Amino acid sequence: FNVVGRGQSARYGMVLARFIEAARSGTPLPVYGDGSQRRCFLHVDDAVEALVALLPCVESEGLVVNLGNDRPTSILELAQAVQRVANVDVGVEHIPFERVHGEGFVDPPCRVPDLTRLRSLTGWTPTRTLEDAIRGALASPSEV
Repeated sequence: FNVVGRGQSARYGMVLARFIEAARSGTPLPVYGDGSQRRCFLHVDDAVEALVALLPCVESEGLVVNLGNDRPTSILELAQAVQRVANVDVGVEHIPFERVHGEGFVDPPCRVPDLTRLRSLTGWTPTRTLEDAIRGALASPSEV
């Protein structure tokens, strides 16, 4: 569920990496649609810690366990956070979904992982903020 942070490449269309690339180049951040769609972003270090917490857990064997953060953020809020943390004011460019994905594309308005199983098995919960992930992505080389 949207692992983000240092070392992420925009090459594969990841939203935070695309926003960082635009902020670095001084161009508006590309927001698909109106930006109201909400996603949950998990700091890469939190993802590693969650996996390490699951390793010794024999009860998890054979189960599907969601890893993620269950705090939704709108894409527009993410764009604003990137600009704030990067200390740039480049604005956003709203791009119609049809231009990127073709006619008939439907983007789910909100995606939130159910972390009930992960928490019951390990007690784990994410500790890092979205701003921490943005700072890490900004500190990374532009292409990895």
